[in-house]
Amino acid sequence: MKVGLSILAGAMSAALVSAAAPAGAEDRQTRRENRALIKPCKACHDFRREKRKFGPHLVGIVGRPVASAPGYKYSGALTALGGEWTEERLAAFLNDPQAYATGTNMKFPGFKDEAKAERAAAYITQLTTRK
Repeated sequence: MKVGLSILAGAMSAALVSAAAPAGAEDRQTRRENRALIKPCKACHDFRREKRKFGPHLVGIVGRPVASAPGYKYSGALTALGGEWTEERLAAFLNDPQAYATGTNMKFPGFKDEAKAERAAAYITQLTTRK
């Protein structure tokens, strides 16, 4: 019984240590993959400043009304969507912009891969959330 408890305690300690471990190689790899995933977005969108590039800035996009960045002329397709951007809506849009908002000005063809679109939306949300 004593040996069983020792093994259990050791396993629990290892689990706690690994859960609390500082960002390591895996986290760096994930960040590197996320940056590569959104690289096409950065050509047209600013993530950190409320500055228009070819497309509207994305600062604070989640929680912001759709088609609302000042100084950008949105397509009727995007304006007609209404509502606010959520991470889920952003993922659906990034997966296939033309299917989500037929006639959108967005030139990006979409990820055509829901998992990639969800990862991109999560990373964009993380980068652009106002603090």
